[in-house]
Amino acid sequence: MASTAQRRPRLRLVTDNTCTCQMGDRIVRIGEVCELTGLSRTTIWRRIDDGSFPPSIPLGPEGTRARGWRLSDIQAWIDALPTAA
Repeated sequence: MASTAQRRPRLRLVTDNTCTCQMGDRIVRIGEVCELTGLSRTTIWRRIDDGSFPPSIPLGPEGTRARGWRLSDIQAWIDALPTAA
């Protein structure tokens, strides 16, 4: 039987290459960033290193390995991608 737990709304890529979301800004982890962008974990980290992807933010005290991204930063990155002609 299906769970009655509330599901998080997903981003929806619309024809004008913009993303919409029903929630305010939130933190997303690497797995969701991969789903949203279509990039692999390795490609995301490489692009962060070369400055072509938004940097992650720490999710705990200094020295914590957990990282995340602001959903608005990922949306802005997707919106800035060139459109196919």
